[in-house]
Amino acid sequence: MPGQLTSSSSKRKALLLTCIIFFFLLLPAWWATGSWYKNRLLTEERSNYSIDLGFHGNALSAAIHKRFALLDGLYAFTLSHPSPQDLDHNFSSFARGLHAGSRGIRNFAVAPGGVQRYVYPLKGNEKVPGHDLINDKRPNVRTDVQRAVSLRQTALSGPYKLRQGGLGLVARRAVFAEDSLWGLVTMVIDMPPVFEEAGIFDSKLALDIAVLNKSGGIIQGAESILNNNPVTIRIELPEDHWDLAGVPRSGWGATISQYYLIYKIYSILILGLLAALSYMIIVYQAHLKSTVYERTVALERTNLQLTEKIEDLRKTRIELHASREQFRTMVESIPGTVYRCELVHPWRVEFISEGVMQLTGYSSDDFINGKMNLGDFILPEDQEHVSEIVEEGIQNKKSFVIEYRYQNMDGSILWVYEKGRATYDSDGKALFIDGVILDITERKKLESQLLQAQKIEAVGQLAGGVAHEFNNILTAINNNIFLALKKTQDSDVVKPKLETVLQLSDNAAKIARELLAFSREQYVELSPIKLNDATSNAGRLVANFIGDDIALTLRLTPSNPSIMANQHQIEQVIMNIATNARDAMPDGGIFELETSIVSVDDNFIKAQGTGKPGTYALLSAADSGQGIPEDIKQRIFDPFFTTRETGKGTGLGLSIVFGIVSQHNGFITVSDNQEAGTIFKIYFPQITSKAAPKEAVVAALAQGSGETILLAEDETSVRESMKLLLEESGYKVIEAVNGKDAISEFNTHKDLIALLIFDVIMPELNGKDAFKEIKQTSPEAKVLFISGYTSDIMRRKGVLDDGLPFVSKPVPPEHLLARVRELLNA
Repeated sequence: MPGQLTSSSSKRKALLLTCIIFFFLLLPAWWATGSWYKNRLLTEERSNYSIDLGFHGNALSAAIHKRFALLDGLYAFTLSHPSPQDLDHNFSSFARGLHAGSRGIRNFAVAPGGVQRYVYPLKGNEKVPGHDLINDKRPNVRTDVQRAVSLRQTALSGPYKLRQGGLGLVARRAVFAEDSLWGLVTMVIDMPPVFEEAGIFDSKLALDIAVLNKSGGIIQGAESILNNNPVTIRIELPEDHWDLAGVPRSGWGATISQYYLIYKIYSILILGLLAALSYMIIVYQAHLKSTVYERTVALERTNLQLTEKIEDLRKTRIELHASREQFRTMVESIPGTVYRCELVHPWRVEFISEGVMQLTGYSSDDFINGKMNLGDFILPEDQEHVSEIVEEGIQNKKSFVIEYRYQNMDGSILWVYEKGRATYDSDGKALFIDGVILDITERKKLESQLLQAQKIEAVGQLAGGVAHEFNNILTAINNNIFLALKKTQDSDVVKPKLETVLQLSDNAAKIARELLAFSREQYVELSPIKLNDATSNAGRLVANFIGDDIALTLRLTPSNPSIMANQHQIEQVIMNIATNARDAMPDGGIFELETSIVSVDDNFIKAQGTGKPGTYALLSAADSGQGIPEDIKQRIFDPFFTTRETGKGTGLGLSIVFGIVSQHNGFITVSDNQEAGTIFKIYFPQITSKAAPKEAVVAALAQGSGETILLAEDETSVRESMKLLLEESGYKVIEAVNGKDAISEFNTHKDLIALLIFDVIMPELNGKDAFKEIKQTSPEAKVLFISGYTSDIMRRKGVLDDGLPFVSKPVPPEHLLARVRELLNA
């Protein structure tokens, strides 16, 4: 027994010693395992935060590239509108649409030749217009511009501290026309809204984030983040990249502390249990070691597989989100409506972009849920035509293009352009239609205005050609009748008939002048006049013929603006409008003439489709008559268009008004009166010069004293009648049939000739060139030019521009004689 006890005691001591030794041998393993487990938890924690950081990085990249798409839109717009006129008319509206499409855009700018001329919005960016980017004094700006030119794609600069405050990026792209640098388009991006859209500095995030440039400098965020072993991801940008660095706000290990605490508690308990059961551990050491190893390997393998699957799912989710965002950004940046719809009327949609709101007044949700369909807005008279074109495209498996009319929710009519194509399955069966619809109402208005201008120009050319021959005939008629009247006695029975013929000839000359006024080719002498004076004079004339049952009212502005005009033509404008007003008020009414001064801006010009911005003297003529129906309002200025009965109107009245106003560099609008009737508003450019004083005109026929006049005229009837008129008035006349003949006659009789009367347009040598050659030998020679051609030809010949004496056919005989006497006495 004692031996057994001793043996048992020895065994217990040996076992205790073995347990103690085993316990101390396990301490390093416990420490190593704890460190490994903690590091593993930290690794998983960093991996999870890296995924979260990548999500925000993708959101930031999408927000930035979304704005780059706007610059690409401006670049494409500039390529399609390179002329200054196009940019003047369209830049602001287009840039306004881009600016409304995304937050955080400080401005868009177009720099033809490198000088920033077009900027939107201008408010807050007043110093930008006129800035020369290529020759900028700052080296870094010149370097960035040169980089944009050499890359021929978007070049990103910054971020910079902006003049208006805050942090921003500058994106530039060079515009080339036929491989030559045309200019640059620029976009300034305000970074805080971009960061806000990406949500990377949201106070609710579990991460503190810093944005770094490619050199490691902090763009936004706390510098302390870099000292806390952050996780980082890269954001690729055009010719550049940024890095995002993130650190948990609660610090590394905070999320795993509870797991690690549990691990320590359980590990201590296990160590105690192992110490207490050391014998069993020693006995089954080999078995347990093998089992633990196998299970550990299996668990690690399973854990690794699960981790990889989770990572793949997270990457797929991020990529899907980025892809959807990119698709949405691209679709919404298209200036129109993108859709996918069914094959047949009423074309129920499966997808439609938000641009449909501007087109129809309804949101995309109204279409997706079936409340509205694409075919619901097509005008009934266009429905059949649209269906035929779409069906033909589906049957032929080709794209279809069509223009038709849409009726908006507010009742307004829009012209739209649609291009679409059906999508087919592998068996060739049509599945649906994809397409785009654009609002082309503005383009249709411009086309209509162009057609109207072409019609007016064509009639004007015809009027100018007819007027030349007509004026020559009338000149000969007037001269011969004038001479015949001089030889008749007051008691002669033929005298009244001759006076009637002369009056009819004057009426014919008036028609010729009206044709030329309509064509804007009549020679008109303009001088500074007061608009109030011309309106008052015309008012007295209107009062005599408009009728007792029509009340005439004058409202003249005390400012009494000055305009550069021909007073007789301004009075003619008022008389023609008053005539139309009288016909529109058969039962009497009110006719009101009003003057004022107005300022016209770009928005007004765009709405009216005519004119230029500036300060204008406004003449308004309003009547309380029947008004003008909408279906004929667009035609009232057409030549020979009239609503009167046959034989009661020429249709030239308002056409002549249009021609005179255009010749005075003004424009005219017509609208409905708020009460009843019509309002014509005529805009004349205001000038600061004072009106010329009125001069008394004394009409007197000055007889000649035997002076010799060289008359050069290729029309025989005109030349003979003018010769006879001059000879009957006391002058000697030498005839010439063209310019060369005139030079020959002058060289023969130059010591006798006191005055030259030359037709401007003659065969072989025109009158201007003939006079120029005569002046070389006789600088003191005097000349009076005459012509029946239009004023544009006279300007091309240099007669009007040089200020040479000139009278236009048909010139009344008494005026011709007075002008001859005036030149001879000068």
